[in-house]
Amino acid sequence: AMQSRKNWESGRAQATREAAEEARWQWREKTAGGGFLDAASQDMAPDRMDDAQVLAQLRAERDRLSQLMTKFDGFLRGQQRKKEQKIVDHVEALQEEQRAAMAEQAKKLREKRQREEEQRRREE
Repeated sequence: AMQSRKNWESGRAQATREAAEEARWQWREKTAGGGFLDAASQDMAPDRMDDAQVLAQLRAERDRLSQLMTKFDGFLRGQQRKKEQKIVDHVEALQEEQRAAMAEQAKKLREKRQREEEQRRREE
């Protein structure tokens, strides 16, 4: 039973080492190929970095992402303004047409009143 336990533990340890190596390999592929990190950080594997380096890297990444979020928010606001501007332009055009139509109607009513008044004067 003791030998069986030792064999199981050594197999488990080997599987853990292999999984860790695979994770490191995938991490290297992802960061080196995807350009996620700067050149100085790409050659550092996670197993060789100490806590201060990891912390510095995470802070740099957080700063970079916050800058990207600011740019992204600005981009979204610009897109929203463009959409809203189309609507505002349309509404202003409709209001201008309405004002023109009301002005035309007022002009017609004034002319009609003037004709009626002139006709009343002629009849008197």
